[in-house]
Amino acid sequence: MKKKTQNRYHFRYPLQVFSLFSHPRQPPDHIDPGEYRRRRRLDRVMELILQSDLTLKEIAAEVGMAHVTHLYALLGTRFTETPAELVRHYREARQK
Repeated sequence: MKKKTQNRYHFRYPLQVFSLFSHPRQPPDHIDPGEYRRRRRLDRVMELILQSDLTLKEIAAEVGMAHVTHLYALLGTRFTETPAELVRHYREARQK
């Protein structure tokens, strides 16, 4: 039976995902992968708020959030309005 060997280099120097994106010559507007993912998710959330009549719980599920509180936290970091006020504001504007 063959004995499994481990690559020592891999375990001694673990590769971090962020290190792939942090090159010294990166443009100043570079964002890390987590922030990119949050921005894309927020874009999709706003698209669903503007173009559908889904509830916040349904929107959270649609964008891959495990719970609606994660959606509240994401929207709370970007807007001064509560998520319910935000939905009401944009949907009323859409109907005018």
